[in-house]
Order: sequence, then C-alpha cells, then structure tokens
Amino acid sequence: MRRRILLTVLLPAAVFAVGPSLDHAIALHTAGRLPEALREYRALARSSDPVVAATALSNACVIQNDLGEYKAALPDCRRALEVCRALGDPGTLARALCRPPPGSSRRWGIS
Repeated sequence: MRRRILLTVLLPAAVFAVGPSLDHAIALHTAGRLPEALREYRALARSSDPVVAATALSNACVIQNDLGEYKAALPDCRRALEVCRALGDPGTLARALCRPPPGSSRRWGIS
C-alpha cells in the first residue's frame, strides 16, 4: 500500500521532470505555437545526439524564417548545416537544405 502511494506521487513528478523532446517540439510547431516550439528546439539543439541537434536547429531556422526573422535565423541555419555535414549523410544534409516546416502541406526537395 505504501509503495502504491509513493508511485502515485512520484510517477507524475517524473513525467513533468522530463526535458524537451523532439516529438513535443514538433507538436508545438505544427499546432502553430511557434515561440514555445522555438524554445524547445533551442533546448534540443544542445543534445548530445547530433541527429536530434541537427533537426532541432533546422526546425528553429524554419520557424524564424516563417516569422520573418531572417538575420536571427542565420546562426541556427548555419549550425544545422555544420552538424549535418559532420554527420556525413547526404540525405540528412539534403533534408536540412530542402525541407518544408513540420505539418506543412508544401513538399520541397526530399521528404
């Protein structure tokens, strides 16, 4: 009984303690909650997983461009390309260069 109570209290706390996730950031992005999505992407850009970092940086670049903040987007765009090039995967690099924003009906380049 005591264990059940402890789990009931700790489990929700553990769920809220989880940091940003790429799925959550994309969900915010597709829902049009751009400032929140941008914050999530920027937090994910520091990920030790280079694929997550590249995706987050690329999507942050997309949001800033959509908002007309072109100069602010440049560092994220450039960093996304650097990480993609370092991965050595031409497909990842192509997606960084030619991808529509998440949830967009537009299709550019490689999907």
